[in-house]
Amino acid sequence: MTTQFLTLEKLQGIYGARQVGVTADTGAAVQTIIDVVNDYVEGKVRSGYGALGYPNAWTAALPEACVSMFSVPAAALAYVKVREESSGEADREAVAAANRVLENLALGKVSLPPLPAIEDDPETPEDEAASGAAFGSAPRLMGRCQLGGW
Repeated sequence: MTTQFLTLEKLQGIYGARQVGVTADTGAAVQTIIDVVNDYVEGKVRSGYGALGYPNAWTAALPEACVSMFSVPAAALAYVKVREESSGEADREAVAAANRVLENLALGKVSLPPLPAIEDDPETPEDEAASGAAFGSAPRLMGRCQLGGW
């Protein structure tokens, strides 16, 4: 399921219902644009978590702070698509800024709120005794004593 960075209500709250101009005829098209933008932004956000080294970047639920952090860039992208024929220079600059933020995010240059910890697998036993397995490490071959201060 795609994370909802943007909904029609959020888009109308940021730009105003009149500016978004959703009617009965255009409602489905606007919702499709919002869905595509949500998928795009989620891909960039999850790539950013992957670049930051999170092993669960593609499976974890995104924190609410992260979702709200990228609502405005998502709204800028969707608004220009909805108002494509009448968008001005300021709108194009907002889209360029949103894309820069998302590209920097995908490269790991933007700080993100931490992801929730990886949940334990219910199939995995709680401790080593339950599974009968024991784990250890091999003795050191090249420690301080063996090197003699070398």
